[in-house]
Amino acid sequence: MVNYRFSLEPTEFVTPERALSLEPCLRHLRDRLEGASFQPEAAAGDSHRFVLGMEAECRRRGVTFHFGTRVGFGY
Repeated sequence: MVNYRFSLEPTEFVTPERALSLEPCLRHLRDRLEGASFQPEAAAGDSHRFVLGMEAECRRRGVTFHFGTRVGFGY
């Protein structure tokens, strides 16, 4: 069980172009990137641990995940 606290505030949802300008290492995903979330106050950390913690917290709050489903940000 991952015991990791996180905050989703403040979060900015950005276009693929903005995501690439913020994080150039995503350029290999350029054709598959739909958008991203950006947290200006976030620091570097263990992203795998963060995602596992976020998933656990979301499930605790009743979120249902639909893996393998294509979604878009509606830009």
